[in-house]
Amino acid sequence: MEIYFKNESKKIVGFKEWEKVYKSHDSRHWEKGRSAYSLAKWICERDGEKEIENILNGILVNDRIDCFEKGVIEDENNFDNRRNGRKQDLAISGKTKNGKKLFIAIEAKVDEEFNDRIKTAYAKAKAYKKNHSNSQQEERIKDLCEKIYHSELENVNNLRYQLFYYVAGSIAKDSDVCIMLVLVFKTELANDNKLKRNKSDFENFMGKFKQKSTGVYDLSELREDGKVAFAVYKEVNLYDDSSHK
Repeated sequence: MEIYFKNESKKIVGFKEWEKVYKSHDSRHWEKGRSAYSLAKWICERDGEKEIENILNGILVNDRIDCFEKGVIEDENNFDNRRNGRKQDLAISGKTKNGKKLFIAIEAKVDEEFNDRIKTAYAKAKAYKKNHSNSQQEERIKDLCEKIYHSELENVNNLRYQLFYYVAGSIAKDSDVCIMLVLVFKTELANDNKLKRNKSDFENFMGKFKQKSTGVYDLSELREDGKVAFAVYKEVNLYDDSSHK
């Protein structure tokens, strides 16, 4: 799989080059043991690409992965007519053995939250609009609650906002098969209580969708023309200390 950063044409080869490119754009979010670093380490040095293939082959029915063609770090997917789309930590395009177009939207976590809860995000959007009259964040939040949950905002107040636009940005991509893959890296910096909180928040959000297997949820009802979509929650041990393995 060839890997690139956003819209740049230079291919990234190896962890050191991934680190150099990422730090030149967003050094604040590059720290050993945190999500961006851990994703790069896993893909480049821990055979993460093969593990993603194994995860998907365990989900797809009567089909298998043929190849992963391209990975784009910080790929932005627009899902409505407003500014700023969903930025995927890593977006992978490929195809299956049956010739289906494949898209994998990866969110990398260690123990970082899935953003604010809807109630808090909406309150912040309202406050922001007082000084920025052109802001459409309030409308976006309302629309996502309706699109993803078919619900008024007040009925989903305690769900995490990031999961709404993560789903929306993932299923909006032109593909036959869409996989929304949450990779939770267990590193020396991971807090057990925060890990439990994040897993609970994910499960609460996915509660309205059919569970295919542990950590796998069917989102196909949100897509048109019967195209396939799954959300997957996968924990990955990435300790440097061999005693944790």
